[in-house]
This record gives sequence, C-alpha cells and structure tokens, in this order.
Amino acid sequence: MQIVTLYAVTALIFLAADAVMLRTVMKPLFTKHLGDAVLDSPRLGAAVGFYLIYIAILLYFVSVPALRDDMPVQALFNGALIGIIG
Repeated sequence: MQIVTLYAVTALIFLAADAVMLRTVMKPLFTKHLGDAVLDSPRLGAAVGFYLIYIAILLYFVSVPALRDDMPVQALFNGALIGIIG
C-alpha cells in the first residue's frame, strides 16, 4: 500500500509541475519556433503511457531506494542520472 500511495503522490506532484512548465514555458517556445507544426491538443494516449512508465521508473530507481536506510546516496545518484537523461 505504501508503494501505491507513493506512486499517487509522485504522479500528482509531477503532473502539476509538468502542466505549469508545459503551459508557461514550453508551449510558447514551441509555438514560436515550430508554428503550425504544433498540435492544438496533446496526444493523450501517448502522454498517459509516458507518465505511467516514467513515474514507475522514478519510484524504482529513486524513491524506493531512498526509503531504504542504506541506499540514500544511490537514490540521489539515480535521480540525478534520470534528470540528466530526461
């Protein structure tokens, strides 16, 4: 049950932060540089699939190891690595 709660909280925080970033920074930037190539609405199926998998990866490599007492440095490293890649 702890993992389900962690997944839900992570998803809410991630989606809220991403929504703000996409609306205020990325959409104007993409519209400016790509013009008519930008879709009017996002492809929800692809977005949902991405978020489900990405949040699961975050939990597996960052959150769950951070909850273990002997893994905080590894969790920090893994989180930084995912941030660099993403």
